[in-house]
Amino acid sequence: MKTTIQAVLVAALLVTPALADSARQVVFHLNEPVKILELLTAVEQLDREEPATTIAVVVNGPAVVRLSKSLDYAAGILAHTDWLGACAAALDNQHLAREDLAEGIHYISPSGTAALMDFQEQGYAYIKI
Repeated sequence: MKTTIQAVLVAALLVTPALADSARQVVFHLNEPVKILELLTAVEQLDREEPATTIAVVVNGPAVVRLSKSLDYAAGILAHTDWLGACAAALDNQHLAREDLAEGIHYISPSGTAALMDFQEQGYAYIKI
């Protein structure tokens, strides 16, 4: 019994550093425009505390209006993320065109929901803002 416990502890010590060094990936999901500052704060903090983490953001629903080039939110988000995308269907529903998006934002077609599923299938952790 003692040998088994020792073997488990040794194995845990060997695996833990490997997990700490592995690439971490997260996708944030925003669909409520009023939560744009919460998103900005979350990506800034994660980027500062875990700079090796790959950070993606999918914006759909009414929140896509916050990615308009007439607003400053997108630049702040892009400064702290590796990928930022806006849902094509949501843009259409909000009467916005692809050209209305700030520079650097990916146009997600057919939908942000499908993109979220794709990120999760690639091993990204999901965080809903």
